Amino acid sequence: MRNLLLELGLKRPWWIILVVLLGTIVFALQFPKVSFDNDPENMLAADEPVRVFHNEIKHKYDLYDFVIVGVVNDENPHG
Repeated sequence: MRNLLLELGLKRPWWIILVVLLGTIVFALQFPKVSFDNDPENMLAADEPVRVFHNEIKHKYDLYDFVIVGVVNDENPHG
């Protein structure tokens, strides 16, 4: 099988280019249907204990802001 693909690529390079181009077009046409949700809350299941507790605290204290804390280690070269 590997030799067959190699021979096809060497004998008919335009076929390979055409197949790759058609595949790229097909996937590009599907791209508008993709949706991205990068909200960390939605990365956990709705019944996950951590998320349930988080939602209870938000509701109890009327918290709606999202806070991100970053830590940098200046002693380590990889940060």
